[in-house]
Amino acid sequence: MKWYLNGEYLTTGQTANFSTYTGDHRLDAIAQGAQIGNIGASTKNFKASVAQNGNLPFIVSSIATPDVDKNSNPYFLDQVTDSKFLRDGRMVISSSNGLQVCDIVNDELVILHSYTTSGNGISVSTDPYPTQGVSDIVIDTTDNIVITTSKNLSIVVVYQYNPIDGSLTKMSSFDKTTNSCWNSTISNLVIDETYDFAYVVNKADKKMQTFNYKDSTLSVHTNVSLGTFGLPMNDASVIQISDDKKKILVSSPIDNTFFAYSIQYRIDGTPDVLFGGIGQVAAINGSLEYVYQVGSNAYILTDEGIHIYALGTGISYEYVSSIGTSGNQIYSIAFDNLATRAWSIEQDTQLVLKTFSLLGPITYDSEDVQFSNLNNAKVSYSPQGNMMSLIGSSNLYLMRLNDN
Repeated sequence: MKWYLNGEYLTTGQTANFSTYTGDHRLDAIAQGAQIGNIGASTKNFKASVAQNGNLPFIVSSIATPDVDKNSNPYFLDQVTDSKFLRDGRMVISSSNGLQVCDIVNDELVILHSYTTSGNGISVSTDPYPTQGVSDIVIDTTDNIVITTSKNLSIVVVYQYNPIDGSLTKMSSFDKTTNSCWNSTISNLVIDETYDFAYVVNKADKKMQTFNYKDSTLSVHTNVSLGTFGLPMNDASVIQISDDKKKILVSSPIDNTFFAYSIQYRIDGTPDVLFGGIGQVAAINGSLEYVYQVGSNAYILTDEGIHIYALGTGISYEYVSSIGTSGNQIYSIAFDNLATRAWSIEQDTQLVLKTFSLLGPITYDSEDVQFSNLNNAKVSYSPQGNMMSLIGSSNLYLMRLNDN
């Protein structure tokens, strides 16, 4: 008996084992008897679906260095640092190799464009793709703008994404030679898509700098000294913007402290950054990694689980509750478009992805997704609400949440 999937030969035998991508398919079985003309055939139409997985994503593909796509183009996954989804569902990946824009075809990544720096001796301002040291990617999904940050090299680059051919074109850049305000390494960068402003912290002098990322000159609009109200801020390396874009939280992991700053926009559309609160993570709750403000809660990711803090009656954030298993290192978290559900990557007995609803009592769902152990794991959520990705070490997992 010969088996065919979507018209392509699979195998010969009494049974056929196969896997395929999400969507509609046709399976054909053709049986040939010993005598001429003794032949029969059967066709089965079916749909491959991940709907039965509920709120957990299903792993649809897994790639690693030195894998290649279906066109034999090598993936850029050496020491992969970030992966983010574009508005059209495509993905941008950063690694020590450079940047790649990939399409998702039949649940697999297909490389559209690969970009690398022009090399040593070329300035950031003249290099069309200064991809060295990229640590973070931020995407303005409204205007198809991709922004990369190289924290240790103090480089920010703004690209225009073309959804027609999937290309990136450099619009402008910042580095130490062009921005006199920067004299050290910087934090990651966050954006407010409504007003087109970006926010980043210069670690040495604890100043937050803001600029309109659509401005070709990338002129720093505000250079604000960050008030700490007595708490130490010796490592202002991580910042996050709240889901309503009204607060920026600056974390100092080595001090176990975090600081909130409110954003208010003037009539001319430029921002004021004002002090909004302080937080000290108690040692019993672990070592702080990241802080995310969603609604009235600050979700604190530590090496001892996720802890919820909220602003009290004064300026201090106070402990409210914890989620999940104490002792689990939390590496990353992603929220859906409406900030009603979250997915976290953490180290249990092995690396796992867990999910919980932000509506009602906040507890993990009972099931999880397990992975091989990875270094520097990060999870990302597609604005289309159908896909997720997990990166770490030199690996990338593509996951599907639903059949859309």
